[in-house]
Amino acid sequence: MTRTEVVRRASGTDLDALSVLVAEALSDGAVGGWLVPDAAERPEVLGRYARLLVS
Repeated sequence: MTRTEVVRRASGTDLDALSVLVAEALSDGAVGGWLVPDAAERPEVLGRYARLLVS
């Protein structure tokens, strides 16, 4: 069986989900630790940073 994926352009309604996705991806790696060394502040700061990136 063949599975077909649909790709679409993101819209404004996707902003929250994309921000969370990017923030989580950054926080788990070395880049997130480099950008925000304080682990307690990292989720909030990277969340705001991700929002800027995807908007």
